[in-house]
Amino acid sequence: MNQIQNLLYKKWETRWAGNVYLIHIIWFLLAAIAVSAEISRGLTGIDNYLIFEGVFRHVVQEKYLFSYYPDEYVSFNNYGPAFSLVIAPFALLPTYLGCFLWAMANAAALFYALKLIPIEEKQRILVYWIVLIEMMTSIHSVQFNPMFTAFLFFLCIYDTRKRLAGYFIYSIGISDQIIWHCRSCLFLFFQKQVTVCTFLYCLDGHYCSGAHCIFKCRLYYAEL
Repeated sequence: MNQIQNLLYKKWETRWAGNVYLIHIIWFLLAAIAVSAEISRGLTGIDNYLIFEGVFRHVVQEKYLFSYYPDEYVSFNNYGPAFSLVIAPFALLPTYLGCFLWAMANAAALFYALKLIPIEEKQRILVYWIVLIEMMTSIHSVQFNPMFTAFLFFLCIYDTRKRLAGYFIYSIGISDQIIWHCRSCLFLFFQKQVTVCTFLYCLDGHYCSGAHCIFKCRLYYAEL
């Protein structure tokens, strides 16, 4: 038991980064391995990233985001215009490089969000170990989930510390994926009323979600 605890909490003291725990290294190493494995499969392995990249490109080109673009990616897009702000720095890079940095940014965002939780250091290290597998699963799928989760943590933390920062993070992070009914439930956790900016983003999400569902239904019946 002591050997397991020593392994879980193993650390090195450094001048430039303070205490570096074993989980810190494993966290980013496994994230890099996961995304590299998907990139090695070619474009079919990073279809989700192609969708993300397409959101930015279609916003710039003023195209309808929720149409089906079989020449660009296999699946459907569920992300709204606000998401183009998040993916923009990566979409401007070559596809494989942008995909790798996107995955690492997701891992880093969740890592930093967990670091901000007001708990003891040993408890935080244990949380890292518990979340590690789920983080790797999302990175293997080149998903937005780790960063999305980080936005939720940032929202809770900054809503307590700095109200305006919390609302801004909410409006950018939560409005990215069009799941308006789940997103609206988060209003219950705010201490005070929601800003106009956030409310407008919610209306945008509601509209896009409905339009996307209608489009999918039309596509389904067209195939019958």
